[in-house]
Amino acid sequence: MDGPWTGRDRRARTDGLPVRTCPTLYWGPRRRRIMTREYRVRPGRVFGLVVVIAFVTMAPLLPLWTATGLAGATKRLVSVVLLALFLVLCVRAGRSVTVVDSTGIHIRTLSRTRHLGWSDVQDFRSAPSNRAPGRSDAPDTVTYAHTHGGRRVLLPYVDDRHVDVEREIRLLRAALRQSG
Repeated sequence: MDGPWTGRDRRARTDGLPVRTCPTLYWGPRRRRIMTREYRVRPGRVFGLVVVIAFVTMAPLLPLWTATGLAGATKRLVSVVLLALFLVLCVRAGRSVTVVDSTGIHIRTLSRTRHLGWSDVQDFRSAPSNRAPGRSDAPDTVTYAHTHGGRRVLLPYVDDRHVDVEREIRLLRAALRQSG
């Protein structure tokens, strides 16, 4: 094996499903084979995200439609805006991902897309998450990429709910060493 990700790895996720991999990429002066890795929300959990987003975006509609002092056009306009927001958030939630490839780390969340080149990353570390009390669905451990500038960047879905964190950190560190 040439690199840390040279095939489909069924041990990468705690639930036994493989982390999605893409076709082999070649990088570096010695042309080492490195597989692209994608960390996403588990398919069964997307429905839960959609339900939460629906509740948050559609909850204001009941008081809006029962209000007597508003014109019908205003009610329709606000309803259309909230429906559009619901659709955008649902699409963005399903597309949220952390991708590690030969150029670095690509992070897409609900609100933004960010790229960290391998030259920007200093190390990867896990930390306990600061989840809200009583939230059993939130991860206990999350992973951060630490930059040379001292910033700490959360890597979504690289947590103990989706993968074996310590193993993934070892693989990310190996890829970091190979890139530089």
